[in-house]
Amino acid sequence: MKGDLNKDGKMSPYEKKRDAAIKKAMGNTTTAKDGKGTHKTKDGRTAKKGLWYNIHKKKKAGKKMRKKGEKGAPTEKAIKRSQKTSKKP
Repeated sequence: MKGDLNKDGKMSPYEKKRDAAIKKAMGNTTTAKDGKGTHKTKDGRTAKKGLWYNIHKKKKAGKKMRKKGEKGAPTEKAIKRSQKTSKKP
């Protein structure tokens, strides 16, 4: 909004946080619109980026996966939950 701009034409940090809070409260988050929180699957569907997206991305880059129990590795519970929620045609 024009009234929220400084003399430089930029928003103050306070105004940025306020604007983000208003958008969040109204349900207008930018992650769904600009695609940062979603990706296209092989079969053309749009899906949220989750555990399996990150696993496949890491394998494609040729990086090694973390071993069980290491810091940052997915737990068994997380893997089972993602397998349960993933929809396979």
